[in-house]
Amino acid sequence: EIIACEEESNSMASQDSGFELQGKNSTARNSADDMISPLEGFLGSMSLRSHWVRVVNEAGSGMTILSMDSAAVVTSIRSNLKCRLWLDLDKPFLLQLKLSENGTSAADAVLPKEIHTLEKFFALKVAKYPYRPNALTAFSRLLNLHTPILHDMVEIINLEMNPEIGWSWHPQLCMTIPPSVGAGPVAQPGTAAIAIKAKLLLFIKLTPCNVSSMTTLLGDDDTRPQPIVVSLLYNPQSNSTEPLDFLAQARKSSGQPIPKHNQLVVSAVIEAMTKWHQVSPPQPKGKPTISSAVRYLCANLQIKPTRTV
Repeated sequence: EIIACEEESNSMASQDSGFELQGKNSTARNSADDMISPLEGFLGSMSLRSHWVRVVNEAGSGMTILSMDSAAVVTSIRSNLKCRLWLDLDKPFLLQLKLSENGTSAADAVLPKEIHTLEKFFALKVAKYPYRPNALTAFSRLLNLHTPILHDMVEIINLEMNPEIGWSWHPQLCMTIPPSVGAGPVAQPGTAAIAIKAKLLLFIKLTPCNVSSMTTLLGDDDTRPQPIVVSLLYNPQSNSTEPLDFLAQARKSSGQPIPKHNQLVVSAVIEAMTKWHQVSPPQPKGKPTISSAVRYLCANLQIKPTRTV
């Protein structure tokens, strides 16, 4: 089963737009950040800081507060990371994050360049307007992943920050579930887009980046290529990555018809993932398959238009 839906809300999608494409200023804040007042930024940052404390104190969070004062919260994450979260009124992003290793073995070590990538991802996609608590929840779950899976997720973030030249799609790791995906109790719009139990559920937004070289999904009221969202389920036991389809399940149960464009996307992603399973070489021992699947989709996914233009 698979989910891949046309993005229905440009305003909501822009909240998860993440990093700028290569060649633009990837550290600049978007226009919404520039328009908010210092007071709004301060209150939003304080809200996220308070939410972080609630997340850490939840049962089974895998995190422990080591120290806390009016400015900073220092947290131990599992056994391999230490996190310091604090407000810095002299910085463009008020809420600052500093990660460091917690004296772990080489097998559980997070590389300095990976730490830098996670800190940058936090600044540009979590600690910013509209200051979504569920995005912070998703980020905490990201940090709590077992080290090999975390390495693989950082690879996806790097693909977002530095997309490959010649790819058809630009990947973005969602922190909250986009509105077009929400269906049923599991995937409510706006909730944290990373879920972990026995398996890992995540959502990848794919944006067309080379219109002239591909056939892309066309909306019913727009001839421009539209972003799509693909949800992936990773099983650590079998080291397998498969797509899911919440929207189709919800519409079938309610008797509602599935839009034609969604069916086309579903078929295209199923075909691409099937080919990926056929041509993908065996992964090195201990290497998860998530980033490999995302790479293949970005390079090879082809979707036919829903209508003739």
